[in-house]
Amino acid sequence: MSFICFVVICVAIEYIAEKIYMQTARYISTLGGADKFFDVPYGLEICNVGSGPAHYGIDYKFCKKKGFNFSTAPQNFYYGYKLLQHFSSHIKENAIIIIIIMCPMSFGCNQDTERKGYSDKFYGILNKSDIIGYSLERNILLQHPLIIRLYSKFKAKLKKKSIKNNNVAPTITQVWAKEFNLNDLKDETQATMHIDSFKEKTQLLREEITYCLKHKWNPVFVTPPIPEVTRKEISEEFIRKFSTNNIDALVSEFGIQYLNYYDDKRFDNTCFSNDIFVNEKGRSLFSKILFNDIMKFY
Repeated sequence: MSFICFVVICVAIEYIAEKIYMQTARYISTLGGADKFFDVPYGLEICNVGSGPAHYGIDYKFCKKKGFNFSTAPQNFYYGYKLLQHFSSHIKENAIIIIIIMCPMSFGCNQDTERKGYSDKFYGILNKSDIIGYSLERNILLQHPLIIRLYSKFKAKLKKKSIKNNNVAPTITQVWAKEFNLNDLKDETQATMHIDSFKEKTQLLREEITYCLKHKWNPVFVTPPIPEVTRKEISEEFIRKFSTNNIDALVSEFGIQYLNYYDDKRFDNTCFSNDIFVNEKGRSLFSKILFNDIMKFY
């Protein structure tokens, strides 16, 4: 009997500890912005989907319309589309839908999306049928983030003992090269290995745009700014093959607006916190410019 009591007490302590941990800033930071999906307002007049640069770069306090940032870090086209479908009842007719397209890698085959934890943030948000690789076991495991964290720290310590520590963080272009199985971001001939991905993602965006138009929404493509230090590592031909050609085809097909701030000179080095994300100054500037430009069309 005492053993059963001991087990019950341990389970209760673990449950309470998990609940406390899930309220901390440390845990919330691991969700990449997905925590906001538990409180999505209704009557949205403008919103955006997309990856990290939009999650950190768009602030609706600078917009006169009622808006919401559906971007997370990271987020691919698939989950952006699924979020729009899931929260469609929150979005008004004639709303503006900002679809973020990161230049130049959004259309390539990203191996990072295949890792086990990529879809974790959408458990408890999206329907299980919309979560890639959904499993009940994973769902149960994700309800114990504190145990996962402690286990991960233990594994990291063991790994640290066996591998020489390298304190030099890779640049974003090095990260992209690894994720997309590239030698660099200059040789445009590497695009031939991503043709199938280009077709798949173009079709996905085609379906998303069609979905927006069916709901009488106004889709807009937007490419956020990137700092000069990163742009120097990417050739213009690489951008054309991996990104521009795909975007132009969709813009031509649907006649939608495309706002491209990729190399906008108004965003100098003081606007970025690292080699990809804007800082507070950049966030304010980008939001003001973006909403001002959008309102010229709508």
